[in-house]
Amino acid sequence: MSGTSVALSCPGCGGNHLAFPETDEEHVTCQECGSVVQSLGSVKAIMRNATQPGRGTRGAEQRRAIRRARHEAEIEASQEALRASVAETQRLIGESEKMLRRHRKEDDGDL
Repeated sequence: MSGTSVALSCPGCGGNHLAFPETDEEHVTCQECGSVVQSLGSVKAIMRNATQPGRGTRGAEQRRAIRRARHEAEIEASQEALRASVAETQRLIGESEKMLRRHRKEDDGDL
């Protein structure tokens, strides 16, 4: 194994004194309370998946780095959209002020 540990414990009592059968189809049982944990084949699959490259700590670090980069890109895109929205709002405020001045001048001319 590559430094990866897999927690195997009884779902009934939380104990870790387990009896392992000889065949994959038979069930792993807890020696403390007698509960069935799961089949030996399932336990072997968990062990295989835990020791595959990219599934352990290094894989978690890589996934975090990818997620962090994706989040940073999403935040930057969101900030850019917000800046564009603020600029458009400022433009519309300026247009509105021009229109109000024009209307006041027109109204003052009517008096």
